[in-house]
Amino acid sequence: MDFLDSIKNHLPFIGGSVAEDEYDDDYEEDDMVEEEYDERPKRSVKKSAPKVSMFRSNRRSDADNEAREVATICPQSFEDMKKVTDKLRDNVIVILNTEACDVDLARRSLDFCYGTIYALDGDCEPISVSQTNDPCGIYLFTPYQTKITTDSNNGDSKEEEDY
Repeated sequence: MDFLDSIKNHLPFIGGSVAEDEYDDDYEEDDMVEEEYDERPKRSVKKSAPKVSMFRSNRRSDADNEAREVATICPQSFEDMKKVTDKLRDNVIVILNTEACDVDLARRSLDFCYGTIYALDGDCEPISVSQTNDPCGIYLFTPYQTKITTDSNNGDSKEEEDY
């Protein structure tokens, strides 16, 4: 039985005697480790919301308190259409006169302006349009939060539909 006694002494979990102090030391070390975790400062994680920027957010926001501008633009080439977009983004009302333009330039200019108005949430109204089907005429384009109202023949004021 010497063999079994030697195994019991070397392997306490099989049935040999276990020193109580060995386990107590292990538990004390575990308690100290837990205390160390408790003493660490807790960091709060701040999640910042992504910055949302509107297309027109970098422009004048207090347009109601300022005098309104009206710009008249008579395009000579399609490159002049950038002026219309810049004016509308700056909250300026634009009157586009395409009466002196050829039909192709007038059509392209109007398509561009209607796209700009749609993107900027503005409004538009034809003021004077030729009787033929060509797009040459005078058009009013207004920026965001500028309503266009027209008076009908009977004097009632109504708001025009979007085009």
